[in-house]
Amino acid sequence: MGAVALPLVLTVGVGFIAIESFDASREAGRWVNHTQEVLSEAQTILTAAVDMETGMRGYLLSGLENFLEPYDAGNALSSVKFSALKETVSDNPRQVARLAEAETVLGQWVSQVAEPEIEVRRVIGNSTTMTDLAREVRKGKGKAYFDAFRGKIATFIENEQALLIDRSAEFRSVIQSSEVESAEVLSTVAMVDHTHEVIETAQRILASAIDMETGMRGFLLAGDEAFLEPLNSGRTGFLNLVKELSVTVSDNPAQVALLAEIQEVIDSWFQDVVTPFIDMRRTIGNALTMDDLARTVGEARGKVFFDKFRETMAAFSTEEKELLKLRQNANAAATLRSENDILIMIAITILLGGSAGMLIGSSLSRGIKSLTTSMKDLAAGNHDLEIEGRSQKDEVGEMANTLAIFQKALIDKAAMEHEQRIRDEKQRFAVETLSEVLSALSGGDLEAEIGPDFPEEYQKIATDFNKTAATLRATILRVIAATESIRSGSSEISQASEDLSKRTETQAATLEETAAALEELTTSVKRTSDGARNVETLMKEARTEAEVGGSVVRQAVSAMNEIQESSNQVAQIIKVIEDIAFQVNLLALNAGVEAARAGEAGKGFAVVASEVRNLSIKCAEAAKEIQHRIRRSTDQVEGGVKLVAKTGDSLDAIIKRVQDISQHISHIAQAATEQSVGLGEINTGVSDLDRVAQHNAAMVEQSTAASHQLMGEANELSDSVKHFKIDLSRETVTSLSSDKSDRSSRKYSEAA
Repeated sequence: MGAVALPLVLTVGVGFIAIESFDASREAGRWVNHTQEVLSEAQTILTAAVDMETGMRGYLLSGLENFLEPYDAGNALSSVKFSALKETVSDNPRQVARLAEAETVLGQWVSQVAEPEIEVRRVIGNSTTMTDLAREVRKGKGKAYFDAFRGKIATFIENEQALLIDRSAEFRSVIQSSEVESAEVLSTVAMVDHTHEVIETAQRILASAIDMETGMRGFLLAGDEAFLEPLNSGRTGFLNLVKELSVTVSDNPAQVALLAEIQEVIDSWFQDVVTPFIDMRRTIGNALTMDDLARTVGEARGKVFFDKFRETMAAFSTEEKELLKLRQNANAAATLRSENDILIMIAITILLGGSAGMLIGSSLSRGIKSLTTSMKDLAAGNHDLEIEGRSQKDEVGEMANTLAIFQKALIDKAAMEHEQRIRDEKQRFAVETLSEVLSALSGGDLEAEIGPDFPEEYQKIATDFNKTAATLRATILRVIAATESIRSGSSEISQASEDLSKRTETQAATLEETAAALEELTTSVKRTSDGARNVETLMKEARTEAEVGGSVVRQAVSAMNEIQESSNQVAQIIKVIEDIAFQVNLLALNAGVEAARAGEAGKGFAVVASEVRNLSIKCAEAAKEIQHRIRRSTDQVEGGVKLVAKTGDSLDAIIKRVQDISQHISHIAQAATEQSVGLGEINTGVSDLDRVAQHNAAMVEQSTAASHQLMGEANELSDSVKHFKIDLSRETVTSLSSDKSDRSSRKYSEAA
């Protein structure tokens, strides 16, 4: 137990040292950020002051109130920033005093220089002094360029400030991380410092540009070459700073492109505004224009205040930069010290922890060796072995219990696979048998039936199919019998019509035989009418039986759809098995990761996890194979449904033919009735015999044509039902055929 506790104690010690070291680094980093924020705010105050001077000189030149916007904005911003910065450096009284002095100097410049000169320019108004120069200044070319420049430099600074926020958050995240590394801390701090440096340089670029604008406007007002010194120094500083900053942000192409746009704007401003304005002012020289204002500006009273203000702010920034350097050095020293302390503690931990690991490993090796042997036996397929060490309370006991669970899972899986193979074989046999009988049925073999060896789980399908086949067979047998009856009846009608025609001719030859022939004709017509009605009744019965057969076929289609639904349910079950296999695979992966973390003690468990993963993969593959076979079974069932549907279409065609035949039989019955009426009229008087004979001859011709048509359609119906394969030796067909043959013989004898 002591061997296990010792590395833990050392690890806790390393953790405390790391926490203490990173607290020191965090504090040093906080002070570095504090100093950089102070420098940034000081640069903002300086830029605001230069904006005030630039705005004032622009107004003095143009007399337009919108040129005072930088002056008013800089005045408001400097007041706010002075108060905020005093609060920020409240821990340094000397710096607070410097800020108060700078604020006083700037206030004196406003009250003693800026406001009086602005008032003088307002009094001058638009008088025609320095007219050409003032007119050019009023066009606002320089203001347009500088507005574009300020917008782009503001975008650049905003981008860097966003990066600063992200990098500061990353620094805090690194410091708070439980797996922090000194190299990562140094890298994050360097990125934050880099961003601070970029923002500060961008603000210096803005200040240089404003110096250029201020120097130009001062020269335009006073005409004194000394006022061009800020312009020249600002241009040199601007170009150097842009070049330097482009190298600094070379890892950010978007910022590099923005710097190029900024330089292009300033170059265009210098070429299109500065140079023409300075040349124009030199041309004007000492002309007596705007004398009062030029004299006041030429006294350079504002320069005195601004020189003092810049000197004070420079001293403030210098001290803050010295503090920044000291705090950065302190931060680097704290980080280096943290690295050394952590490395020493890690070495001690590794030394003592290794010794403890050897002691623990020797006690576990025997149990692990036994478990390794058991796992090899399980992998070889010996699922009935006895796993040793399950009663132990240590890690070996837990591994043995885990291996026992795995053993039970293997046994259960083998049983499930055996049951699944039996179910698959039964289903395959059922599908193949059903496919065979359906194929035979679609080919017209109505004798096809499912035998008694059909699987018990699918007996209902076999019973329903056999019933359907028997019903369909009986229906077709009735249709065949009805067809034979129709053919026999149509033959009788045709023979009777021919006899009637002969007797009609005989009536015309001899009047003496008229009564006898008329009586015989009446009897024959009545018999024909009765036969037609009987045929009509049989045709109705045949149509009813055919409709019943169509219903049976639809029931067969419904049964096939139920088979398809059952196959879909089995596919869903297979999907569940695949999901279970996937989850087992994930569990095996997690177990493998945990075993890898356990090192040597987890190698045996890693083998178990690997075997579990392999088994889960095999289970998933088996499930996919089963699903593939189910899909094939479903396709075969769909084919059976289509074949049964075709059978239904054939029955519908038979029903339509039977309906047509029934209609013709009805016509024949109607004609026979008319013949009976005609013969009754013949009996009323011999005088009308000739007319009735002619009428009968016409009717006989119609009956003959109808009988021939009926016989043709009966033959077509007979050809249609020949498609079905039926045992014609069955008692039903034999009895029906013999009855119809006897009846036909009797009718023919009576007719003769």
